[in-house]
Amino acid sequence: MNFLLAILLLGLVTMATSHETDEGQCLNICSSSWPDNTGSIGQPGPQGPKGKQGKRGPIGRPGYPGPQGLPGEVAYGSQSTNPAKVAFTVMRNSPLFGTSYEQVITYTDVIVKEGANIDPKTGIFSCEIPGIYYFSFNFWNQSGRQMEITLQHDDVVKYRVSMTSGQKMYQEQSNGGLLHMYRHDKVKLVFVARTDHGISDGDGHNTFTGYLVYPD
Repeated sequence: MNFLLAILLLGLVTMATSHETDEGQCLNICSSSWPDNTGSIGQPGPQGPKGKQGKRGPIGRPGYPGPQGLPGEVAYGSQSTNPAKVAFTVMRNSPLFGTSYEQVITYTDVIVKEGANIDPKTGIFSCEIPGIYYFSFNFWNQSGRQMEITLQHDDVVKYRVSMTSGQKMYQEQSNGGLLHMYRHDKVKLVFVARTDHGISDGDGHNTFTGYLVYPD
């Protein structure tokens, strides 16, 4: 009985020793094949496909106000709160004698000048507001002298007055009409080149009038 027990214990010890040896060999084998960290870094892989569009983000805060813009042009017309006003009357109260060349008639007095670019020293009206204008002129000749005056729009004759009588008397002539004016157009009265012509000193007779009927 004791002999059998001794053999049984010896078998158990042998099995335990064998198991430890096999387990140690497994550990050595497994650890010898495990990868280490000493290798080089590989090349980047290809770019993946484009992802789906994300959701729209929230609306941002309002930005700061921008700088103030430049002033706009003044508007005229029936719908404007700033209706155009252009009117003038100028007068010549000194005589003018004819010469061998044309003379632009100039003026000694300004009776009315409302928004009108009329220069009495040059006798030229320059349009600033396009539209339909009415012009009229009235002149008194010198006694015994003839008189011929033209109204010119950009150097083109549009209206005319003439007095060809050589009698020793004063005569008064007038004319007028409408013109379609554009910006920077010019109107003037021209004394025709004749040495036997003459305008009297006026006494309120020699006038040039213009006004805007309505703007474009």
